[in-house]
Amino acid sequence: MRSRSTTPTIRPPLVSRPACRRIRKADGLIVVSPEYNYGLPGGLKNAIDWLSRLENQPFKDKPIAIQSATGGPLGGSRVQYQWRQVFVFLDAHVMTRPEVFAGLAQNKFDDKLELMDQPTIDFVKMQLAAFEKYMREKLACSFTAVVQL
Repeated sequence: MRSRSTTPTIRPPLVSRPACRRIRKADGLIVVSPEYNYGLPGGLKNAIDWLSRLENQPFKDKPIAIQSATGGPLGGSRVQYQWRQVFVFLDAHVMTRPEVFAGLAQNKFDDKLELMDQPTIDFVKMQLAAFEKYMREKLACSFTAVVQL
């Protein structure tokens, strides 16, 4: 009698491969996420899960910055902590500060969805400058690109 494995073979969809190549090529990753019902958005979480199933998953040792926006006043603090847990499990290097939380986001963007709120713009600029320094320290190399997923 032959034994059957109880672990199914997981084959990520082919559409995940180009994203995986882009992330591997990038020096860092900026995750900009909404917060839905105090948690991770399902579509983005599924994309990260599929990419993490590929051979030599692309998040290992990758510097990552996280930004969030919500319609509520807290700006996505809960979702940022959840993303940190996900990326720590994937052996990524998550930059913890400075943080970007865009609370009441519906009031901070214009009709073309461009960020118009100067304090939030200043926080984003501060985080991007810190992220460049963080990547240089983590990677000790020159940069090719930062990919937004």
